[in-house]
Amino acid sequence: MADNPIFSFHSTVLFVNDVEISKKFYTEVMGEEIELDLGKNVGFKSALAIWDGRYGRDVIFGAADTNGEDFSSKRMLEIYYETEDMEQTFDKLNAAGVEFVHGVTAQPGASSPSVSLTRTVT
Repeated sequence: MADNPIFSFHSTVLFVNDVEISKKFYTEVMGEEIELDLGKNVGFKSALAIWDGRYGRDVIFGAADTNGEDFSSKRMLEIYYETEDMEQTFDKLNAAGVEFVHGVTAQPGASSPSVSLTRTVT
């Protein structure tokens, strides 16, 4: 790993069908501690997060027509990184040939803008 990475791992997001059932499972069964609960997304102290799958689909893909597809983690997963310099990070990833779902956007609950590199698994 580089001495001064321009971005760093932040968390893994699981997209779920029912946040409340998943929150109960991860806290009561798996022993996770909640760091941030925004209702439709919950972050745990361990860097795991759960998001309502439909909400996640709308945040990442916007108003894209998804034909009612399943966006639980059976089909979609996000590994989240944060950066101090979004422009530099975007340029580096773009130069590496990364395909973006969307450009730089503000995300709910985030302290800085983000881009999504998310791909669905078929």
